[in-house]
Amino acid sequence: RGSPEYRAWQAENDVLQPVADQASMLFPSLYTFYESEEGWVAYAEENLREARRLAKGKPVYAFLWPRYHESNRRLRGRAIDGGYWRLELDTVHRLADGLVLWGGGAWDENAEWWQQTRAFVRCVVGSLAD
Repeated sequence: RGSPEYRAWQAENDVLQPVADQASMLFPSLYTFYESEEGWVAYAEENLREARRLAKGKPVYAFLWPRYHESNRRLRGRAIDGGYWRLELDTVHRLADGLVLWGGGAWDENAEWWQQTRAFVRCVVGSLAD
């Protein structure tokens, strides 16, 4: 976090501070670019940490998409493995105030990502009742 590259990234983000100051909440996107789960968690943690810095106490909701980002020519648009998707949901649940789930295309009730999302919601709702 103390590297010159990290500080330069924060300086780029500081340009958006006036927008963040006027917003009621922030919505960082945490799309999946690569197959590395460990890499995605590090990416999510740092982006959410940075969003919280800019939010100054306002809520932070992450945008998630259960497919690989279009910029990855090999994986673009492919559904994320169910276990990987659950890791993303759990990470965002741990670090953000909520999430925005979006997507499109043909609906598949049996898709791994949807099954994991349903299980995640049951788990979260159940833990709120405790």
